[in-house]
Formats: sequence, C-alpha cells, structure tokens
Amino acid sequence: MDTTTSTGPIKELLFSGAMGCVIYQMGYAQSLLEILGRDHLKQYKIGGVSAGSAAAGYLFCAIHSDYDLKYFYQNSTRKFYEPPNKKYYGLFTNGSLMLGLCREHWNFCRELNIPHHNGNYHLYVTVFDHLGFEKQLVDSFEGPDDFAQAMHASCYLPAITGFGLYTSFRGKKAFDGGLTMPIPYKYEDSEKIFINILPQSFYSWPVVKEWPKNLTMLNIQNEFELKFPMDYFPWKETWSDEMFLKGYLAGIKGREEIEKIFKKGQ
Repeated sequence: MDTTTSTGPIKELLFSGAMGCVIYQMGYAQSLLEILGRDHLKQYKIGGVSAGSAAAGYLFCAIHSDYDLKYFYQNSTRKFYEPPNKKYYGLFTNGSLMLGLCREHWNFCRELNIPHHNGNYHLYVTVFDHLGFEKQLVDSFEGPDDFAQAMHASCYLPAITGFGLYTSFRGKKAFDGGLTMPIPYKYEDSEKIFINILPQSFYSWPVVKEWPKNLTMLNIQNEFELKFPMDYFPWKETWSDEMFLKGYLAGIKGREEIEKIFKKGQ
C-alpha cells in the first residue's frame, strides 16, 4: 500500500475507543478544528475505532463543511443522553438509535456534497468465523445502511448497544473493533497522530503486540483526570454537556502542544 503523496508521507489522524466519553473526544475535536483550521486538517486521513469512529466521522464532515462539532453534538450524539433514550439507563437501546443517526449522517454528508468517505475515512470491526476472530478494515461504504451497520459493528458491546453477544456486518458475526485494532491506523509507514482517551493499560501487551511506527499519542483524558469506568458511562444530558466542554477545554489548554505536534505553520 502506497504511503506517500505528492507532498510527502501520508498523515493519519486517529481516534481511540471512548465508550460514553466520545462526547469528550468530540469536544477535543472541536478545539482541533478551531486551533488548526480546516485547511490544515485536510492533510489527514481520518480514522477511528469503536465509539471513536463516531468522533472521527463527525470531524471528517466538519472539516469539509461549514458545520462544526458543536452542531453535530447538539443535533446528534447528545440524543444518547437525553431522557427519551435512557430507557434501561441507556443499556440495550443505544444500538437502534445509533443506526438511525448514522443513516441520517451519511445522507446529510451527501446533501452537503462533501468529499466521499470512501478512501478518506476508515474504521475497524472485529469479525468472527469458524477459525476465530480478526480485524477488518472498513474504508469503503455502499450507502447509508452499510455505513450505519459498519459504525454499529465497530461500537458493538453486549448490553450497551444491543441484546446479543454480537451483531452482524456484511454477513459475518461482528463485535467492537477495539478488541483487535485498538490503534486504528491504516498505513504502516504513515505519520500518525492518535487521540486517545482510554487508560494506558488498554495498550499493553497482549492487546497491542507491536507499537505502530511514527505514532504520536495524545492522552487527552489526563487534563481532567478521568476515572475509568465511572466517567465513561453515558449518564445524562447535563453530564454529557459537561464532558463536551471538558474535552474542548483540554484542547484549548493544550494549544501549544497541539500546534507543535500537528506542525501548524510548517
């Protein structure tokens, strides 16, 4: 796979799994949009895994449109935390809401005529067969249903996003992509910036057997010392609003580091 462009090596901006803290990730992504600007961020291939695939997807759309992460939070992801969708405390029912929102988002992006997701955005899913389980890169989507099912599969956890032990994706049993690809890079030799919100222990051996090349990890949870697992559950809308703000402030406070890592102005 070619890892260079006419202007140098391929650059990837990647988002970790996040569980309920995807809202914090989205707040942080909003700060990236403001600090770096859309033109600078267009240099990056965008990817994510598990809930981070949603943050990555919304950022991709924001980079190529006049909308921002605040808009997508208020009109989409905040719905997971609002009372009408908190039956069983948000357990089991999140999956159907996710599928609907993902279909809407795909159609919204097509209406905006932004660059196609295919080849520009990717995520990972864990798939099962009779030989065991393996990672599956998904960087091409056939339409709104396929896109929604890919996102749902990448985020799928029993009791959180559905009733069964697994879901289905393109005819295979599927599960959370973070199980097999917690650092969701696509190109081995690319320059990678990884927006991580999970505890460092999630990247220890044997989960990550070999550290990717050319990777810079931003541990964005450290600014507010998030506690796992209590701070990672989707509690309610006021908690959600607070987490978006905290993620945004974490980025604003780290502006100097962000500009250095992303080589703004170079």
